Amino acid sequence: MQNTERVNVEPIEFGHVSPKLKEAVEQMVHCKYIMDNAVSSNWGAMLAGDLHAGGYGPHEPYSFLYKILPFISESCLDRGKSYKALVPTSHTLGCSWRWRTSSLTEDEIERLKVELTDTQALIDGTLNPAAYTYFKSLGIVAPSEGKNRCDFLRGQGIQSIPAEVSERGYPAPERIKIYNVEQSGFRAMWAVLDERWVQVISHPSWTIPILQAYGVTTSRWPENYPLAEQVQLAFFESSGTTSAFGNPDLSNDDVVDLATITARGEHQSERITSSLIDLKHVCIDSRLWKSAGAAFLLSSIALVAAPSGWIELRIMAAMVWGGALTAACVPLMSIIRTRRKDIKRELPLPLEKAPKYEHIARPRLYG
Repeated sequence: MQNTERVNVEPIEFGHVSPKLKEAVEQMVHCKYIMDNAVSSNWGAMLAGDLHAGGYGPHEPYSFLYKILPFISESCLDRGKSYKALVPTSHTLGCSWRWRTSSLTEDEIERLKVELTDTQALIDGTLNPAAYTYFKSLGIVAPSEGKNRCDFLRGQGIQSIPAEVSERGYPAPERIKIYNVEQSGFRAMWAVLDERWVQVISHPSWTIPILQAYGVTTSRWPENYPLAEQVQLAFFESSGTTSAFGNPDLSNDDVVDLATITARGEHQSERITSSLIDLKHVCIDSRLWKSAGAAFLLSSIALVAAPSGWIELRIMAAMVWGGALTAACVPLMSIIRTRRKDIKRELPLPLEKAPKYEHIARPRLYG
């Protein structure tokens, strides 16, 4: 006899997800299922590229989402409540890295169909672990435990999977913008969060349908943003508080901070007083110092040793002495006004001016 307690396990709620987004998610889940099967069955790694984990097998659901959806890193997403629920197979990413239907006998298939869909076992705690993350805003479910059963049950036509579900957030659509970047021979698509954080969209054919259905808009790179080449170069920097590369909340992501690029540009464009020797692209010929030193020494000797009656020699020696001293001192005098970017030993951006320095202690809210 079935226990009436089964009614406590309800399907997860999808009422807030638009029909367009549901369709996009279902297509994405189905395409990953087809891709994983094709690559694993026919050794066609070239079909998937870095969307497949190679010898290990298909990418796990979360690592797959990490590659196709910007700003989904675990470190910046708030964990929600955990509860038991039925998750729709059509919205759940699978990862059959350990076993597949083809390796099972008919009896094993029937047994697993019963075992893996037993909601009472989930309630009792006897179900083989199934820990699933529900990105509620997107309507996507990503298992961390119980990954192999997803594609198996999908292949058997079973529409829901009992699992322990925890909810995660995702940035609201108005906080994200997608930009097409085209300059000379360079073509790219970048996602920008809060008009500040930039992440490359490496797989637009997977990413764009989801984000557009979610409500994210697409446009060309704005003129009031830093130049595209500055952003691209920032991806080659080392991560740090005064560097444009990296985000304190998205520590493992390849993210560029537009605010840091802007602050650095403003700082380096400031005009300050400098000496000639401190300019980046100026090199003082050593012969100047040697000549000035020799002239200074000889003229000093002449001034001391010349008889008082040798007025012309003493005047000439004094002129040489003054000229030598001037030639030696002018490169060291702060008499030039120039931009900070042209000066040696100037920090690209001091810590107190770094936007990320203020950002580190502030929590970032997602929703």
